[in-house]
Amino acid sequence: MIDSSFFRYGVLFILSCGLLITAFLIQMIYQLPPCLICVTQRIVIALLALVSFAYLFNRNKSKIKIRLGGMIVVLLSVLGFALAARHTYLEYHANSFHAACLPGFDYLFQVLPFSELLEKMLLGGPSCSVVKWKLLTFSMAEWLLLIFLITGFIGFLELYKSRQPKSL
Repeated sequence: MIDSSFFRYGVLFILSCGLLITAFLIQMIYQLPPCLICVTQRIVIALLALVSFAYLFNRNKSKIKIRLGGMIVVLLSVLGFALAARHTYLEYHANSFHAACLPGFDYLFQVLPFSELLEKMLLGGPSCSVVKWKLLTFSMAEWLLLIFLITGFIGFLELYKSRQPKSL
């Protein structure tokens, strides 16, 4: 019988990997370089994939490990949701920002001090307000709002499971 935790982390791992593959395919096919918030969201999704993979085959089902896994997933989902919300805000208020683009992530990584780079990755810039791709009238940032709600729900299910008494 498949453990419900195994199923949840399996879904989370497949979802995270699928999102990363989709993002890279869209980037390559449409020649769309990711903005700074997109890069940060990809890092969060990659961390979700790593956590879900680590917990996927975890044989030690102690309550502390179950709770820790749920908390990590919830925290990453909240961070991702906040980034997607900020990205969506920038897209809807594009007229407030200059249309100039920031240099690419590689260049900024080499030039800026880490604190400034982190600030730009979390707050975004003018290039983050440009919507270049949509699916069913929703931008990538809007889709990620939904995705991070789903991943957060998975994390809450793990936290809820850790509060349940073990069945014999």
